[in-house]
Amino acid sequence: MEERPQEEAFVDEILVSGNSSEEDTLFDRTIGKLEDILLDEEFLDFQSRFFEQHCQIFEDTEENKLEYTPIFEEYVRTMERYIEDRIHQEMPDFSLEAFAAQLQQRSAEFPEDIFEMIHNLTEFNSFKEMMLANKQAADAPLFASLHISSFAL
Repeated sequence: MEERPQEEAFVDEILVSGNSSEEDTLFDRTIGKLEDILLDEEFLDFQSRFFEQHCQIFEDTEENKLEYTPIFEEYVRTMERYIEDRIHQEMPDFSLEAFAAQLQQRSAEFPEDIFEMIHNLTEFNSFKEMMLANKQAADAPLFASLHISSFAL
């Protein structure tokens, strides 16, 4: 008999016991998948490459340049597409629009840390802060983070 992940067995148990609707199970599964994606090294690298490509345009001032807007819009589209494509790999019937509607109805059930990550993906000030942090890291001398200490042999 094929061994199944403990999480899948638990979901099946909930369905069999009748304590959860199919919609609840799908919502929970989507939240779990979303969390996996947002914390995945591949996603973080993908996001980092976008920042590296565009961070030099940004300046640490109160005023925002008009040229930031199309970069931000591209970022949101690119990240949404990436996340949606990754979810579709395991959940072919996934609909971002339907999930967004569920989120509005079930916001109290949404884990705060995941909500904050998603919010930061779509909020301009968070985006600008990440761009500036990447710019600062890119502008830092290569060896600035190395700490060399002597030791006796």
